[in-house]
Amino acid sequence: MKAWTRARSALREHRGARAVGLALALGLGGCAGLWPAPYGEMAPDAEPVRSDGLPNVMPSNAPSTLNGHWAGYDGHQGIDILAEVGTPVLAPAAGTVIEAYFEPMYGNRVVLEHGLDEQGNTVRTFFLHLDRGLVEPGQRVQRGQPIAELGRTGMLAIAIPHLHYEVRTRVPGRWTIFETRNPNLFWFDGPGYVTCFDRDRHFADQPFRTTYPVPCRGVAWR
Repeated sequence: MKAWTRARSALREHRGARAVGLALALGLGGCAGLWPAPYGEMAPDAEPVRSDGLPNVMPSNAPSTLNGHWAGYDGHQGIDILAEVGTPVLAPAAGTVIEAYFEPMYGNRVVLEHGLDEQGNTVRTFFLHLDRGLVEPGQRVQRGQPIAELGRTGMLAIAIPHLHYEVRTRVPGRWTIFETRNPNLFWFDGPGYVTCFDRDRHFADQPFRTTYPVPCRGVAWR
């Protein structure tokens, strides 16, 4: 077996064991070192994307993440944000609803299409495991607008209440294919700086930049 194949297999096993451990920690009432605090903690596997190479910055009032984005084969295609069932899911930027439906593996989902990123590629955002959607295909939404409620639907939610959030961009020259990108690359305040939505702050719609898709504690969003 080639070295890269062995390493990839070991990584899959590690991630699977970690997921099981986290699920067991939840069922047993939590476990220090495995389960994050409700606010202000970024998953330890989050890939640093800041230009200075330092760790990504999570505001102390932002709901914590459980899993980061893992690039490559058999990766984790988004980030998992922990919060209670029924927590509002907010549009991270202005866009149009292109999908809103239920399917067994990922549960209730909503997909938005936004404008262009800085490279001129169309951007879509995905919201999975929702308790329920609040929008319909074709509907136009504004940044910060509630589009769904956080849940734990779908087999892959493992009964853990969380929002699986993805950013995808169109592959140049292949107009029907979108590839996943690390959401931490697209925060409004810059790569690696998680940005809470604040109704009293001005956010330009173009180029595409995202705000946190759930409310941050103590910040006016309604």
